[in-house]
Amino acid sequence: MTTVAEHRSDVAAMMRLMHATPEELWLTYFADSGDASEHELEEWLYGVRELPVPQVDLLSVAVNDLAEEHGLQTRVGDIAERSAAFLADEV
Repeated sequence: MTTVAEHRSDVAAMMRLMHATPEELWLTYFADSGDASEHELEEWLYGVRELPVPQVDLLSVAVNDLAEEHGLQTRVGDIAERSAAFLADEV
């Protein structure tokens, strides 16, 4: 099953692709009603802290918003989407 760690890796890869900073991600995430502080988000990106799944999914929305601003079509799915895709591949 898809793990939060794999999801974290995808978000970090998108950030590297866009040359985006944690601050940029946090500002977008916060504007989308994210609860975590900038420091907490940065700790999550580095694997030091866990966030609730709804907040991780909101980070997906934020990184996808940033990708759109950078003209990228690549998207990060939320945890439920990734888990469903993984389970579909198992059948």
